Amino acid sequence: MKLDLVGRLGNGRVVLETTPSKPFRFTIGRQEAFPRLEAEVRKLNPGEDATVKLSGAEAFGAYDRAKIVEIEKSSLPGAERVRVGDVVTLNADIDMPVKGRVVALSDTTAKVDTNHPLAGEAVTFDLKLLDVA
Repeated sequence: MKLDLVGRLGNGRVVLETTPSKPFRFTIGRQEAFPRLEAEVRKLNPGEDATVKLSGAEAFGAYDRAKIVEIEKSSLPGAERVRVGDVVTLNADIDMPVKGRVVALSDTTAKVDTNHPLAGEAVTFDLKLLDVA
């Protein structure tokens, strides 16, 4: 599938936008697009437009307070320079490192929010199906 699309949050902020030279491409059934977005695109014929509104859970996932982890500050790369608001990588030594935003610091610990930055945010996609190939 090949789409032209714009994704906006409820406040109108654009979080994803394609260009004619770089459309959004995905293959049905490969989990390369949000499931509900994929389901709605399947109903379209090339050249048709649609607006698809996804809840926060359907888009980037529900915000989960359990994904705020407390770790030893010394385990962070460059720990002495880390500030609240910084994005850090946890478990960088394994195949699936996780990024998170530092939300609190003490002398010895850091609280890191590993939710997706847009977790819990509803997103509205205005799209046009360009091609099914």
